[in-house]
Amino acid sequence: MSIRTQFNSDSSTHSLFKKLEPQFDKFYSTADLHQYVEIGAEGIQSLLFKLKEETNCSAEKIANNAMRQAYTKERWSYLCNQEVTLAHIIIEILLNGKIRRGPIPVNENQLKFRESLIRKGLMHSDGLHFSILMLPFRDRNKAKNDGYLPDLGEVLSLLQLWSIVKAMLIATEKYTQRLIKSFRKLLQPSVKTITDLRNIVRNILISKCRSTSTEMETQETTSIDALRQELSDDYIVFDTDKAELLLRELTSMNQSIKWFMQSIDEAFNATVKPIRIFTVQDARRYPCYDTFLDEHLSSYSNCVNEIVKRLGISSEVILTSHENLEQQWKIQQPQELETFLRKRTEIYSSKFEQFSKPFFDAKNELLAYHTRDSFLTKVHQLSLNENIPDMIEPILHSRYHPELAPAQLKPEDELKVFAQIYESQEETEQLRQNILFSSIINAIKYICAYESNTEAKNKYGLDDMKFLLPGSIRLSIHNKSADCGQFLLRVGPNLHRQPWNGTAGIKPSSPSSKYTLSFEIRMSLEYKIENYVPIFIRKQEEETNNDIYPLFLSQLSRIKQPILWIHFDLIQQYLSNDYLNNNGSYHERIVSSIFAKHKKIRLV
Repeated sequence: MSIRTQFNSDSSTHSLFKKLEPQFDKFYSTADLHQYVEIGAEGIQSLLFKLKEETNCSAEKIANNAMRQAYTKERWSYLCNQEVTLAHIIIEILLNGKIRRGPIPVNENQLKFRESLIRKGLMHSDGLHFSILMLPFRDRNKAKNDGYLPDLGEVLSLLQLWSIVKAMLIATEKYTQRLIKSFRKLLQPSVKTITDLRNIVRNILISKCRSTSTEMETQETTSIDALRQELSDDYIVFDTDKAELLLRELTSMNQSIKWFMQSIDEAFNATVKPIRIFTVQDARRYPCYDTFLDEHLSSYSNCVNEIVKRLGISSEVILTSHENLEQQWKIQQPQELETFLRKRTEIYSSKFEQFSKPFFDAKNELLAYHTRDSFLTKVHQLSLNENIPDMIEPILHSRYHPELAPAQLKPEDELKVFAQIYESQEETEQLRQNILFSSIINAIKYICAYESNTEAKNKYGLDDMKFLLPGSIRLSIHNKSADCGQFLLRVGPNLHRQPWNGTAGIKPSSPSSKYTLSFEIRMSLEYKIENYVPIFIRKQEEETNNDIYPLFLSQLSRIKQPILWIHFDLIQQYLSNDYLNNNGSYHERIVSSIFAKHKKIRLV
């Protein structure tokens, strides 16, 4: 079945641009601000600690919820005898409303497929590991953000990934203790851990097979005779008395030996092997973004890496990139990499030639349309791929357009070019046409790159993540159909604008709320129009302790990029002189007051 990915993380920008067009004159550079908050390294570290604490509490709730759901949710009704193992609990974590985006798989085959994925992952020699493509770069659009470095939006995304791993670790421990408690009659009081339990069981029996199967056959009832037959057929017994006691316990629970051994193996592997999410920064996956400066891409990536270390989550969230992974393969398996890259280039070139030709042939006719509807109608007629029309505006509003440099437009005039991209523009008509047609061609490049790296979309069945990270379970930030075989995640407060497509802000969760805050991801221009107050990083030379100044903070300070925008309702209660500096800016005590310990924060 053909699965259509909805590339909608930035699909609303053009409509928003048109809505904000009358207020483009309110655009200003952050260097011109007079009302702002400055905060130092210690203040930021305290804020990061607060966010991680909130994330940890959320992970605990998600784990507890997953434990309940695995045993009560109707979707697992096909499991006879409630043969729930850790694999089902992990799936429930990934389907939690705070984690998941998109539809929930309800079809039995879809659920069994995910069950198989997680079981295989738990039995993998390197541990359970996931892979996700995200955190490429900051969009180059003056209305979306005020710089090319990560802000607290990326921090939220990274903590969201960490919360998934943390919830799995918490659930593993809870499941282990449940197992130990259920078989207390069989065990010595000294048994406290899954390793203890596994060692005890291995002294009683072992499977005749080398490893536990990734699939379990279920049966309606489990009699003592059936278990004895299972024991005789599939296991070598060392302690007959203890084995008989185990069978009686399993009979009373209506469970099989296979379930028992599977449960122990899964919990053991999840405990002694790492659970990790490989986060692949995919800036270089898409040739359409080749106009981004290497310096900016490198700075963004370095800062994200440093944030991971500062948060103390680098063991669970592994940051890498296509370039790094390909370099590893070049050293370890150069021939395989060369074959993969050659085939991928062949697919990409073939698709690009096929998809772009109708647009090059009809370029003049296409650019003669001067309304959005007529233009996109023609694009649909010319498109040999259904996703091309959907990608034009996201490319238009995210890519750096080198055509703008010679024009030397004021920021507000540059924004008008984008807002009026489908309308004839007397003074900038040629510029408009060049940018619009370039956006079409680069939308095609995006689709070609995506399909040449996606197994179901090319003749060779190439998939970059399967090749570069074999054995990893795919996660995705995109909305896809339930039968796509991937787990779909939300990694920010706004499903339709990823953190790198906008700017982080915080507001009261409701007009009457004093103690609950919500993060948001919006265009920075919206914050400026609505009088939000930015948080800047204090210059390093003004800090009393320069030794603790992280690189990403010094860079944010240098380019005058806010790390967060605060809703004015959160500021106005602190307008006394105690919270004002001599230059009229707000004292950083405001931040510690807003993020006080007793206040709850909705991160995502």
